[in-house]
Amino acid sequence: MKELAKFEHYIDHFTVTESDLLNRLGSQAPDFACFVAVNELGLVLGYAVLTFTTFTFDLRPTATLKELYVSQASRGKTIGTRLFLAVQQECKRMGVARLNWLVMKGNNHAAMFYESLGGYPSPKWELFEKVL
Repeated sequence: MKELAKFEHYIDHFTVTESDLLNRLGSQAPDFACFVAVNELGLVLGYAVLTFTTFTFDLRPTATLKELYVSQASRGKTIGTRLFLAVQQECKRMGVARLNWLVMKGNNHAAMFYESLGGYPSPKWELFEKVL
């Protein structure tokens, strides 16, 4: 996660610890799901994080892929594809109606990756935000 924070230029605001994540995942109602790709030595090669909006217009959850990251040294080895497919499979298992995600402007490699897996830019929605 720190590598992604560096890549996306928010490392100065990054405060998540391993214990934070473990505590939230271990709660009675975790508010996210995490998928981790490790090698035979237990080193993390990549990860994906999902969050959920539980009620939408059709009463089916929408999943948001908040992060999918593969370490630079592990790219090109299908790890990202396998993580995405695991996310997609879990979403189907949970009855998720839609899976959405953001791609940082200018990250053409990510856009091409997601397009190769059937993703496309939304023709209807544009992201707005306000820092609080």
